[in-house]
Amino acid sequence: MSIRCDHAWIPRPATDFHTFLGTIKEIFIQKGRWLYAIFVIGAICMFVVFGVLFYLSSRLEDQFGIEGVKKGLILAIPLASLCLASYVAGKKIGQNKILMKWLTFLGLLILSVSVLEAGYVRSITWIVVALFFSGIGIGVALPCLDAFITESIKKEERGTISAIYSSMRFIGVALGPQSFLY
Repeated sequence: MSIRCDHAWIPRPATDFHTFLGTIKEIFIQKGRWLYAIFVIGAICMFVVFGVLFYLSSRLEDQFGIEGVKKGLILAIPLASLCLASYVAGKKIGQNKILMKWLTFLGLLILSVSVLEAGYVRSITWIVVALFFSGIGIGVALPCLDAFITESIKKEERGTISAIYSSMRFIGVALGPQSFLY
């Protein structure tokens, strides 16, 4: 592989697989304590998003007889709150790691309370309201988790660590719907 520098291509030294694995292992030895936490939190957030949406979809059909476009619009409410909260949080955090930590904590607290509440209410309106707030909680937490990785890992290793983080999030996505069956 080559890189472009000052209008000339300069060969980049190839890294063998053993060296690559050693570098990744070293990152996890140095920063594993907080990286593992971020990976697990990211997986849990995506697990909850997809599990809750599956739960809401099933309840809308089975219990309330809501299907089609109307069901899709209701399912979009928690996702819209997630997207909006994610956008606002991403704009506000910058490189402030203390703010990232507090927003992550606040987002996870909102998520926990709202999902707990959604499990106890029977009215579809209150379930959707609770899940609206769960979307806010996840939307606040996820950009902070992403920023921790991008701000704390050197550019050369960031892609691999981000790929592992994304893989963990998709494990949460895959396990969510099956776990929320009732």
